[in-house]
Amino acid sequence: PEVKELLGELSGRVQSLAQVQSRILASDDLGKVDFAAYLADIAAALHRMYGNGHIALRLDLDAPLTLPVQRAGPLALLVYEVVLNAFKHAFPDAGRGEVFVSVDAADDYPTIIVQDDGVGFERGLGGMGTTLIRELALEADVDVATRRRDGGGTRVAIRLKPEPTL
Repeated sequence: PEVKELLGELSGRVQSLAQVQSRILASDDLGKVDFAAYLADIAAALHRMYGNGHIALRLDLDAPLTLPVQRAGPLALLVYEVVLNAFKHAFPDAGRGEVFVSVDAADDYPTIIVQDDGVGFERGLGGMGTTLIRELALEADVDVATRRRDGGGTRVAIRLKPEPTL
């Protein structure tokens, strides 16, 4: 069962990259991708796989978020890991709850927010996904802040650093 679960997660990562590639090819500008649309796709796919009828998904992705292709790949994998962690770990024993994914593009540094109202995380605990998130954050040039929410749950804010200018 553990191997089957790991292979499923690896398959999800590959599918995540394939969805970004699909969005790029569907775009008029092959150098950019509509990342907000990708977020909706991946959150919905993970909800179908792990929601189990007891976890609701709420999205607020009205803010536009268009990214260069080079940044979209590692960021896609990072977001996949964060949303996957929320679905898999926030609601043990088939607990009921909600995962919320949004984009806040109110300033020059757009922020992708993934939060849940589950059990919350414990500092110092983490597996392969946590290590992968750290490495992908460096590659995508983003800051990742994770904190327990008052009243329960976890909030992960992925803040994009400005694009370098040439």
